[in-house]
Amino acid sequence: MKGGRGVGNCEAILGQQSRADTANSFWAGEANNFGALGGSAMDLPEVHGVRNRSQSKTGRREKMAHLISRRFCTQWLAAAALFPVRAFAASGPVITVHKDPACDCCTGWVTHLEQNGFRVQVIETQELNRVKNRLGVPSDLAACHTAEADAFVLEGHVPATAAQRFFAERPQAKGLAVPGMPSGSPGMAGEAEEYEVILFGPNERRVYARFKGDKEL
Repeated sequence: MKGGRGVGNCEAILGQQSRADTANSFWAGEANNFGALGGSAMDLPEVHGVRNRSQSKTGRREKMAHLISRRFCTQWLAAAALFPVRAFAASGPVITVHKDPACDCCTGWVTHLEQNGFRVQVIETQELNRVKNRLGVPSDLAACHTAEADAFVLEGHVPATAAQRFFAERPQAKGLAVPGMPSGSPGMAGEAEEYEVILFGPNERRVYARFKGDKEL
């Protein structure tokens, strides 16, 4: 959502509130804002919303309310834009990760998911091939760990942003895979290299996204 349109929608909602009767508890907190805009603390409304004594004061007060509402909306939207992935992931599915007990890069990938807000459950096993066969992971897409969530599969070092988009779109597919262990991918050490995230299913296989490290290209 673009900033201008979002601010307009927020203003429309706030504009439905009555501007004729406003509590002192709100205006007292905005006294400094009035001073910066050339207003005066004497222009603040009285307790219980006593009506203004002049049309000039009413117009000035409405203008100040409009400016304060716009500032609030702009700041709120800017802050919300910083956390889209985490907000989705926190309410998304629990990801169950099957990994070998000795796999350090698998643990690194789990940490990557958790740092991006995903809820993760870890099951350590030395029979990963059985897990992959049960979940239908093609052998040529196999990696060092396998995860499942809501009947979908994440194979290998799939970036959290790709997983977030996949769960939001819920395509007709089995899951996403990053074959092997690309250097610098989430959970992997070393210099970051380019790699592909593959969408796969019974009747489809295609490149879902391209990454370098944890950044989409």
